[in-house]
Amino acid sequence: MKVITVGWQPDVILDLLKPLEDRSQIEFIHLFEFGPKRLQKVIKKYHFNKVDSFAVDSVFEIANELDLELLHKLENVYHCSISCIIDTDVFLKEFQNKYIALSYLSLIANNLYLLLNKLKPDYVICSNDRAHSHVTFAVCKLLEIPCYAFAFTVIPNNRTWVIDKLEPNCLIPFERENESDFSFELAQKVVSDYMDDKLSIMAYKAPFKLTDYFNKFYTKFIKTFFDQDIFLVPGITKPFLKNSIKDNLDRLKNRLALKYSQFIFTYNGKFAYFPLHMSNEAMVNTWAPMFIDQLALVRQVSMSLPVGMKLIVKLHFSDPDYYSIKEIRKILKLSNVLVAHPSSSSRWFIKNSSLVFGISGTSCLEASLFGIPTILFSNSPYLHFPNTIRSTDVTKLKDQVFEMLKKNKPTQDQITTSFMNYVLRYKKGRINDWSIKSSQSDRENFLKILRSI
Repeated sequence: MKVITVGWQPDVILDLLKPLEDRSQIEFIHLFEFGPKRLQKVIKKYHFNKVDSFAVDSVFEIANELDLELLHKLENVYHCSISCIIDTDVFLKEFQNKYIALSYLSLIANNLYLLLNKLKPDYVICSNDRAHSHVTFAVCKLLEIPCYAFAFTVIPNNRTWVIDKLEPNCLIPFERENESDFSFELAQKVVSDYMDDKLSIMAYKAPFKLTDYFNKFYTKFIKTFFDQDIFLVPGITKPFLKNSIKDNLDRLKNRLALKYSQFIFTYNGKFAYFPLHMSNEAMVNTWAPMFIDQLALVRQVSMSLPVGMKLIVKLHFSDPDYYSIKEIRKILKLSNVLVAHPSSSSRWFIKNSSLVFGISGTSCLEASLFGIPTILFSNSPYLHFPNTIRSTDVTKLKDQVFEMLKKNKPTQDQITTSFMNYVLRYKKGRINDWSIKSSQSDRENFLKILRSI
């Protein structure tokens, strides 16, 4: 079996896949978003054998690479437009000259087409958080090569499976050999532990001190000059690093300017709850790019609520300084909107709300476990819970809100059964935190996944 990875980080390959190569009878070929020169450094450092690059060492190498015909072909077979891919990519969106971004997409698309057509893999597994992820899926559609990305659960945090489209609900179906690996009784225990607040949910924590900001900046930007990121190269580093420095300074200014005294920790009246995502997060940028402007979505939601009901919007505790005080004041001017303090308990607001809104975050799963009516805006695996629906047309959102508010709470058995069925759409895998080294059990789980695709 021949499997190609596209855009994986070398450290992850070294930790997870390289130990499996000798005994799995799977031929892995790794394609990196590096130029040839940087690729040689990676080979020397990690001792990879079968590798190739689909990018360049310098932005100056892509000046004449624009191929609109190829980009049109990709758009015709893919669910996202090229503009959407560029404007939601953490790096490409930084370029004021979009010709460079278009040329870069043309280059990697053409290189991936040639490489995949030549190598003819059984299937491709790409990363799920960058522009090249979209391009890989689109190119594979043109070549009729199966392409997947990994998806992970948060509750419990050790289940993994693959999606055949960059939407988290596009899990490919499979026949389960052993139903007892997540039984109704085990589902009951997990739900009970969550209800009793015994489960810790993985989350990144934002820096709160000046020293934390400096350490974050150093780790993310300065240290990576000695690593192998494709965008830290001549002609590409400058605009990205410049905008990243500005972004960090703006966040620090926002943190100092935000008047947390005007935010709430609890509320006694009837309310709907809308927790915001982090900015530049895969769950929005890649999986639900049409909803990247979350404040615009807040306005749409606020206009769909019945009289007497407040909308409580909570800044993500990991990303409270993304919005300026000016932006916060704009939504506070809406007649029925309150803003929760970023350090307030999301669990309290979920548990006491009449309705929860979300794009695709874990709060929607938590609301489903409490039996709270939930309206999602993305194609999420949480849609399979009772009292959970998806809104795809904001002109009909008000009717959906009123419909959901009339729903009776599901029984505990209904919630537990739905949770069990949700978990059984995944196989045993590992936690989606790659700072944690894989155990032998993790590798065995992934080997079973790779063989069963």
